[in-house]
Amino acid sequence: MDYSRIIHYFTYRKTTPILSSLLWVFGPIVFLTGLIMAISSEQRRRVDWGQYVTQTNAELLTLGIIFALLGIGLFIVGFVYNYRVQAKVIKVNDNEIDQFCDYMVNYIKTQALQRLGLDEENLREAEPIMVKGYNFDGKMGEHSKMKRGRDNILRSSDYQITLFYFSKDQVHSYVRVFSIINDIFFESTEEYFYRDLVSVSTTQEQTVAGAVDCFRLTTSGGTSVTATFSSADADNVHRAISAMRNLLKSKKQTMG
Repeated sequence: MDYSRIIHYFTYRKTTPILSSLLWVFGPIVFLTGLIMAISSEQRRRVDWGQYVTQTNAELLTLGIIFALLGIGLFIVGFVYNYRVQAKVIKVNDNEIDQFCDYMVNYIKTQALQRLGLDEENLREAEPIMVKGYNFDGKMGEHSKMKRGRDNILRSSDYQITLFYFSKDQVHSYVRVFSIINDIFFESTEEYFYRDLVSVSTTQEQTVAGAVDCFRLTTSGGTSVTATFSSADADNVHRAISAMRNLLKSKKQTMG
């Protein structure tokens, strides 16, 4: 897969070409020089007591006009050059990154059951639950990148999808943290008996990106499955938590 566009999103920082900067500096200097020369071309000379004659140095005036026009030209060329350079830059917007993540999530969902070694026929207790969002744990080390988009949302090059499936006696989880700028990923599968599950909740955790919203499934052994999610998915996550709590309550009542 070609990740060049996504990499560009996280690494590109808009800069002004050096040539444009130089032209924007020297253009006004040349223009002001020409303006001074044009003004200086007119000189007053005293011809008699109380009488003055204004004389124009044609050569100096012409040179001043040339310098002034040249300065304006340099300034305009600087803008044109900057525009052409920026036009060649790959432009990737925030929506394109989110759409790419959604594409990867849909692809990974097709692999989850195979990774868990489960048959969909045995997972009828409840609808599967998915929690997804940018991951800020820095699991990819030096490959992890972050950027705040134009929509003021902080995005990471690491993304996490957590899927829960429900069989008669167990909850099965599949977790994959993957990079959207290369082929690196980490995945894990777990199985939990309903009687071993203690709580399902949301919390906020401190990461390098600050406080982020997290989904947490905790077991009686003190272990937990944690997954970050975006504010845009908050309603879906809370509905999922409510459904999972009801299922756990029902299962524990059945087990006595």
